[in-house]
Amino acid sequence: MLGRLSSLDILKASQTHSQSFPQGRRSALPLVPRRAPLCRPVHATQEQQQEQQQQEQQQEQVPLGGAWASSDQVSLAVTGQEKKDPFAERTEYNDNFVDLFILNILTRELAIQQGGGVYVPDRPTYDDFVRVSKEIMKGRTADQQKTVILKTLKSLMPGFLITVYRGLFRPAKWSAELNAFMAPLMFFWLVGDMERQRGDIKISPTEVRSQNSIVKIKKCRYLEASGCVGACNNFCKAPTQDFFMNDMGMPLTMKPNFEDLSCEMIFGQVRRICSECEDAVIAFFQHCRCGPREWGFTTEAASNAHKRTCLKVT
Repeated sequence: MLGRLSSLDILKASQTHSQSFPQGRRSALPLVPRRAPLCRPVHATQEQQQEQQQQEQQQEQVPLGGAWASSDQVSLAVTGQEKKDPFAERTEYNDNFVDLFILNILTRELAIQQGGGVYVPDRPTYDDFVRVSKEIMKGRTADQQKTVILKTLKSLMPGFLITVYRGLFRPAKWSAELNAFMAPLMFFWLVGDMERQRGDIKISPTEVRSQNSIVKIKKCRYLEASGCVGACNNFCKAPTQDFFMNDMGMPLTMKPNFEDLSCEMIFGQVRRICSECEDAVIAFFQHCRCGPREWGFTTEAASNAHKRTCLKVT
């Protein structure tokens, strides 16, 4: 008999079963399970759709500060905060007699290390120094450019002075802080205004120590004058780190900021491996003055090869 019950009989039986209970109570064994209400999609308004499209367009590529924006810069652009172009106004410097004397020596030594053939005026200015240094890019890889700078640094500092320095300034908290104290006094003519700061320094892979050995370059004079990421990395950052670590025995990490042209020199902190620093140099200045037209590149392949050399981190 049960096997002959139709679906209509089952439905009537379920209704009778539900009516036998007071309102607000549930049957312990409901014959027919209740069906969950369907979720209806909420359609965005036309204004919301337009706003979403504008945000997606802004997140593609936003040129800020003369460089292609990173992820942090894109978020700033989406929120509407404007970044000042660091190249809009060039900082003026009044080099004194001592500054010009050092510039003369350094510029001529750079020309000598390139094998001659680079014009140096009788009284070179800072712009002459930048021009002579950027001549190193012609026909040289990033490693070869760094080698020229290292030879120049070693030629200007006799070997016995390096030996004395390594003996007196062994890696320690006080020696790192002393180097950070001396840097603003000795290299203002080269990189501009600096200040010493305190911070957490990673002196080993497992040890961090607070010390006053960070030199903050507010706006690097050389990066502003050259306008080239490759010049910053291959002429300054890479050779300076290697010279202090391998020749002077003092760990040094340099962290340039291509958004505002500032830089941090962290004495006592060993530099990271290049693969870990790739995200620090992803920018190529749109007004980089070592572009294909200035250096006479006639093919697209030559221009791309130059860009790879300019952007290479060493």
